[in-house]
Amino acid sequence: MWDGFGLAFRYLNEGYLGPQNEPAMQPLISPLHYKDAFALLLTRWWPVNAPCRVGAAFGPETYFDTTATKYRSEYGDRHGMGVQADLTAQCNLSRRLSVELTATRSFDVASFDSSTVLLGFVFTPRECAADKSDDEEVSPRGHVEITAGRVDIDNFNVSHDDGTTTWVSYNRLLHGAFGFDASLLRERVANVVDRRGAALEFTAEHAFWMDWLHVFAGVGPYMAHSIDYESNTSSTQINLLISYGIRVMIGNRLSLMAKLGRVAASAGRNDADLATVGFALAVP
Repeated sequence: MWDGFGLAFRYLNEGYLGPQNEPAMQPLISPLHYKDAFALLLTRWWPVNAPCRVGAAFGPETYFDTTATKYRSEYGDRHGMGVQADLTAQCNLSRRLSVELTATRSFDVASFDSSTVLLGFVFTPRECAADKSDDEEVSPRGHVEITAGRVDIDNFNVSHDDGTTTWVSYNRLLHGAFGFDASLLRERVANVVDRRGAALEFTAEHAFWMDWLHVFAGVGPYMAHSIDYESNTSSTQINLLISYGIRVMIGNRLSLMAKLGRVAASAGRNDADLATVGFALAVP
């Protein structure tokens, strides 16, 4: 963004920590956690030699920790804030492909601190062409998106926690890379939970490679009516929805897309992960 500094949006899933195979009716020998986090990081890179560089990042994170301390059935979802610090080494294998080693430390309020080490690959698309004149008017464009796929409920007390979800959205850029997204969602896990509602997110979007590849992320409130078949109760709640994904243009108006989401349930149970694919239609 400026003088070697940038911003990074990171999702870190630490998975299950603890005795996940313990029978539901038996006391746990140690606490059971399912923890993941989203972070917005300020990054800084320094060149080491021609193919390699090192970087550091620091910023706030919000975590989702589904936990049980005595019995699996007495689980609850804890949400909170913390900070995340990263150290990264990256070496180029080609112009667009790099190998990366990252060490991360999370410091979370009301949850446990944790350290992770990750090894993987990084692909850097070519930047979108930016040779338009200042006087050239660019018409604002929105998208109608329809996606469907899988939902996984964070639930330690059921034999299955996966189901289906449908996600219909209208999004629009308002100024530069920033805009909004209005969505209708339905999440359904048979005999466990049925949740449907509407969300309004603040979004940010970035275009690569001659404007045909877009990445985006959003966050905002999600008002939903939920039926919990475990407890045979229903309620209407304001939850939190975080979404992110990619949109690939295959024509002037049509795009294919993959969209992921995370629901933080305000009632303290039934956090969910959403993974969907579908299409988007550009509108004026």
